[in-house]
Amino acid sequence: MITGHAMDDLLAVVGRERQVLERLLYRLIQTASLLTGDETRFLHWLALDLERVAEHLREIDLQRSIIAVGVQDLNPDAHGLPLPDTMTLIASNAPTPYRFLLDDHQEAMRTLVGEIGTNVALIRDLVREQLASIASHATPRGPRQAGDDHHDRPAQMDALDREILNSGYGAVLNACDRLQLPELVRFLDC
Repeated sequence: MITGHAMDDLLAVVGRERQVLERLLYRLIQTASLLTGDETRFLHWLALDLERVAEHLREIDLQRSIIAVGVQDLNPDAHGLPLPDTMTLIASNAPTPYRFLLDDHQEAMRTLVGEIGTNVALIRDLVREQLASIASHATPRGPRQAGDDHHDRPAQMDALDREILNSGYGAVLNACDRLQLPELVRFLDC
């Protein structure tokens, strides 16, 4: 049976990780909304925000991994056994109050990871659609200005506008590509 301060520390880190996942989901929904609204002037900010949240998530992931090893060290029955490297295994060896809390976090975080994956796929599709539009010169409209009604504006874009948009959309796409969370997915038994 696992108890002690390490379990409290693990719950605190898992709680923070869950909050960061929620913040990442918020940023992804915000990004998709701005992309569908043709708000191209914020593309680099969107990418930067996504990268910051993803970096914070990676830092917390490392903290959780370190604390999970400490939780294993507190289990006198576990010597010689493999580390409980999934939330399911840790919860199964935890006392009842901890088990319920870990199960709750696991369920919520699995849902968040699924929603994050769905939104990343949507953003990739939106970005690729815009990049294809720019490449084909079909209907690129160039960067919007405050107060513009982009539907009434003629499709005018020079080479510099195209490069700025390609760079912005590319930054968002690269940020989405860096949102791979294999350790978290493995930890959650997704």
